[in-house]
Amino acid sequence: MTTNPTKDRLLILCYLTFLQNLLQAKRDFRYCEILLTLLEKEDLIAVILWIGEGELPEDLTDVETMDKEELLDFIGGDFIVVPYLIEYWKSKTDYPVTPEKVHHVLTRLQLQNHYLGEKNIPDWDPYDYSNYNTLCEKAGIPKTVYGIFDNDVSEEDKYITAPLHGFFLHEHQAQTLLNNREDKESYKILML
Repeated sequence: MTTNPTKDRLLILCYLTFLQNLLQAKRDFRYCEILLTLLEKEDLIAVILWIGEGELPEDLTDVETMDKEELLDFIGGDFIVVPYLIEYWKSKTDYPVTPEKVHHVLTRLQLQNHYLGEKNIPDWDPYDYSNYNTLCEKAGIPKTVYGIFDNDVSEEDKYITAPLHGFFLHEHQAQTLLNNREDKESYKILML
């Protein structure tokens, strides 16, 4: 299998969404033992903060003294961890461009002195965006893509439903194709 960060991200999101649907149907609050090995304590605290929308729950005494197993027990199992992972992988794209993402890309490529790191994003021109996209590609950052879907495909199901005509790197490409269809009212464009 060749490595393509964008396709890898979509593949991971596809299977995480399948898993989430299965876990929701079962309402199983156990967790897979391998999580104790794969996730660090900081990762589990991040899940708890995500659940609490940035706040630690009041009934959580001291996360610093808790071990990973206690944190996983508090979280409630795979049923809760999988939606967090879905949100995490959704955010791993080149969109939107933020100062943090620019810094991350430049640091990853050891280009901390690159001019994009010091230029305000609102002042960027098409050349700057093109340059940033090239740097993202070199850094292995997945791209945001667009697909044309039936109107009944939900935001949650877009990762497990094949788009009508493959993926597009730019929304206007998908829009052009959609505008040429006679039944265009039956479809919509979703960002992946």
